[in-house]
Amino acid sequence: MAAVYYWDPEGSATPNASNLAGTWDTSSPDWSTSSAQSGSPVAFSSGVAACFSAGGTTVTTPFTVNVNSAINIAGIFNGSLSPPGFFVTLSGSGSLN
Repeated sequence: MAAVYYWDPEGSATPNASNLAGTWDTSSPDWSTSSAQSGSPVAFSSGVAACFSAGGTTVTTPFTVNVNSAINIAGIFNGSLSPPGFFVTLSGSGSLN
């Protein structure tokens, strides 16, 4: 089973829709290794699953994450489990493999 990283570009335990947009790459520390978003954010690692639903707070304002390079992932989750999913758009010139 692959590890799961949680989108956390603001580095806090309380998601704020105005701070959730960002760029998904393998060098920026925009991910938490815990769904509680505790600890310092880390850069995304190849082969990890990506989750855009963390922190236990519902965010209903859409946000965009830019992917401008090739990212190797185990999968993406943005579904209807607890905590609830966010309204996220992935864009950019990169790819998810």
